[in-house]
Amino acid sequence: MSNLDKLKGVVTPVVTLFKDQKFDEKAMGEHIDFLIDNGVNGLLILGTAGEVTHMTKSMREQVTKFSIERVNKRVPVIIGISARSKDECVYYGNYAKECGADAVILVNPSYIKYSDEGLYNFYADIVKAIEMPTIIYNFPSLTGQRIPPCVVLKLAQDFKNIIGIKDTTDSASSTREYINTVKSQVPSFKVFCGFDEYLLNTLHLGGEGAIPGSSNFKPQYTVGLYKAFLNNDTQGQSNYQKKIGALCALYAMHQPFFPAIKYAMKCLGRDISPEALWPCSTLSQETEIKIKELIEKL
Repeated sequence: MSNLDKLKGVVTPVVTLFKDQKFDEKAMGEHIDFLIDNGVNGLLILGTAGEVTHMTKSMREQVTKFSIERVNKRVPVIIGISARSKDECVYYGNYAKECGADAVILVNPSYIKYSDEGLYNFYADIVKAIEMPTIIYNFPSLTGQRIPPCVVLKLAQDFKNIIGIKDTTDSASSTREYINTVKSQVPSFKVFCGFDEYLLNTLHLGGEGAIPGSSNFKPQYTVGLYKAFLNNDTQGQSNYQKKIGALCALYAMHQPFFPAIKYAMKCLGRDISPEALWPCSTLSQETEIKIKELIEKL
């Protein structure tokens, strides 16, 4: 079985840990070990939660190489390669490939809206250049447009190395459309939701799982839910679903949510700094109190 065959269930979008605005390898290594020890099924490095958009080229390379080496094939590793230009995306894709990543993930362009043909060409040109298993990242609230299921289907049919999608939309019906339209025609295509509370619904619809931010600090909940689903444990599914739903209140406590997740980790006894990269502001004392109360309540 290849590592990609194991890409299902709970894939953590790993937060990147910093100290004085520099990558903290010690803390990051311990965090990666913590996640794997607690049963997550894969790791997404340099995604939205990883703060990739504000990293220098050298930091992206450092995080990519370090993380892949630390995981050492224990679980599948996906590397985010999104950037402003095609050449940059291709560069980061090839770098991830050289370092031993199992797959890469790529979000469509933001700021400017594109036609269906433009979206198709964006992904087609990059996947042809990197020849690497690639996951499409649909995040319309940040990019400004949803990738239509018909475009995703054509890409999945035309390119064997387009292996799945992460659907970060606050809509269960969106994920259902990708499953019904694409996975029904390309059974190997993997569909993940990006919102924690849609994990169970995605699994019941026939998707692979979720890429949930809360698994950074409470992986036991999403991992527990996934195991309850596999074991047909309806009571366990209900219990974990309620806990996950309550945890999601954290995402609205600070924008962007990176330091909130890190502070929740700290509240649970992790020796890390909640620091995020500039220009993300630090948490207020009031927000810290709210996060503590949420964690203690659960």
